[in-house]
Amino acid sequence: MQYKSVDIVADVKVCFDEIGLNDAEFLKGTDNAEMDTIITSKIGDALRFVGLHADVGYLEPTVKEESVTAENGVVDYKLPDDFLRMIYARLSDWMFAVTEPIFYTEKEYATLKNPITTGYPDNPKVAITADKHLELYTTKRSDVKLSFGYIGEAKPNNNNEWPIPEKVYRGVVYYIAGLTLLTYKDQHADSLINIALQMIGAKMN
Repeated sequence: MQYKSVDIVADVKVCFDEIGLNDAEFLKGTDNAEMDTIITSKIGDALRFVGLHADVGYLEPTVKEESVTAENGVVDYKLPDDFLRMIYARLSDWMFAVTEPIFYTEKEYATLKNPITTGYPDNPKVAITADKHLELYTTKRSDVKLSFGYIGEAKPNNNNEWPIPEKVYRGVVYYIAGLTLLTYKDQHADSLINIALQMIGAKMN
């Protein structure tokens, strides 16, 4: 769904009312327009956090279906510019999709270059490289179909509306509220952020 910035700001303020911040010391000397600006500035940060950490079942991934070419059995696929988080990747001759990528910073990445420990159609593996490419190991075909689901970076449209999955909207509001209170160094910030984490089903390491 699309949510206007002004409506998000209003819902964050309702959140403040719900926890009884009307008489908070930091609010007494705060200009309303100044607070609106601060809240608005936190929307992008909150959506990025939610996109990275929310339970996959709460999100709405973008899905791409493309024909790709393999070289020596490996498909090298440039990630979309708005890429934030991989949900799954699958080549058409794989037994199943991969949901957990291997990052180039991990020791396991080196094993993908070994013909014995690399991925195969019955045990596929996917890596994300430093230059933001997806490497898919491996396929027995030169031309193959790729199915790729990912979460992209949220951006407002020309009407200043943000794309937010309905299932995480309340969590986004609480997270923005928490970030705003962090700016004001208010003690309620952590509790709001913790509520937001529960709402989005986040599993923090």
